[in-house]
Amino acid sequence: MPESSYRFACEAHMDVVIDGIVDDFAVAPTILPWPDQTVRTESPAVCHWCGKSADYVLTWTTDS
Repeated sequence: MPESSYRFACEAHMDVVIDGIVDDFAVAPTILPWPDQTVRTESPAVCHWCGKSADYVLTWTTDS
Protein backbone atom coordinates (compact mmCIF):
# COMPACT_ATOMS: atom_id res chain seq x y z
CA MET A 1 0.00 0.00 0.00
CA PRO A 2 1.41 3.45 -0.88
CA GLU A 3 2.63 5.57 2.01
CA SER A 4 2.58 9.39 1.96
CA SER A 5 5.37 11.34 3.61
CA TYR A 6 6.40 14.96 3.94
CA ARG A 7 9.24 17.26 4.96
CA PHE A 8 9.25 20.99 5.47
CA ALA A 9 11.76 23.44 3.98
CA CYS A 10 12.57 27.12 4.28
CA GLU A 11 13.31 29.16 1.14
CA ALA A 12 17.08 28.98 1.69
CA HIS A 13 17.26 25.19 2.04
CA MET A 14 14.67 24.02 -0.48
CA ASP A 15 17.32 22.50 -2.79
CA VAL A 16 19.06 20.63 0.04
CA VAL A 17 15.79 19.14 1.29
CA ILE A 18 14.75 18.12 -2.26
CA ASP A 19 18.14 16.47 -2.82
CA GLY A 20 17.77 14.54 0.43
CA ILE A 21 14.35 13.22 -0.56
CA VAL A 22 15.58 12.20 -4.01
CA ASP A 23 18.68 10.51 -2.53
CA ASP A 24 16.81 8.75 0.29
CA PHE A 25 13.61 7.71 -1.50
CA ALA A 26 14.38 7.95 -5.26
CA VAL A 27 11.28 10.10 -5.88
CA ALA A 28 10.69 13.71 -6.85
CA PRO A 29 8.54 15.47 -4.23
CA THR A 30 5.55 17.69 -4.85
CA ILE A 31 6.29 21.21 -3.56
CA LEU A 32 3.51 23.22 -1.95
CA PRO A 33 3.60 26.58 -0.16
CA TRP A 34 3.21 26.28 3.60
CA PRO A 35 0.71 26.42 5.17
CA ASP A 36 -1.18 24.07 2.87
CA GLN A 37 -4.63 22.80 3.75
CA THR A 38 -4.00 19.29 2.37
CA VAL A 39 -1.22 18.45 4.86
CA ARG A 40 -2.09 17.87 8.51
CA THR A 41 0.69 17.71 11.08
CA GLU A 42 0.96 17.71 14.83
CA SER A 43 4.66 18.56 14.79
CA PRO A 44 5.90 22.12 14.26
CA ALA A 45 6.37 23.19 10.64
CA VAL A 46 10.11 23.85 10.62
CA CYS A 47 12.77 23.37 7.96
CA HIS A 48 14.12 19.80 7.90
CA TRP A 49 17.63 21.21 7.39
CA CYS A 50 17.96 24.25 9.69
CA GLY A 51 14.92 24.25 12.00
CA LYS A 52 13.69 27.73 10.99
CA SER A 53 10.07 28.40 10.06
CA ALA A 54 8.94 26.48 6.99
CA ASP A 55 7.97 28.18 3.73
CA TYR A 56 7.18 24.96 1.85
CA VAL A 57 5.99 21.42 2.45
CA LEU A 58 7.42 18.71 0.19
CA THR A 59 5.28 15.59 -0.14
CA TRP A 60 5.85 12.24 -1.82
CA THR A 61 4.41 8.75 -1.95
CA THR A 62 6.36 5.49 -1.78
CA ASP A 63 5.36 1.86 -1.95
CA SER A 64 5.80 0.32 1.48
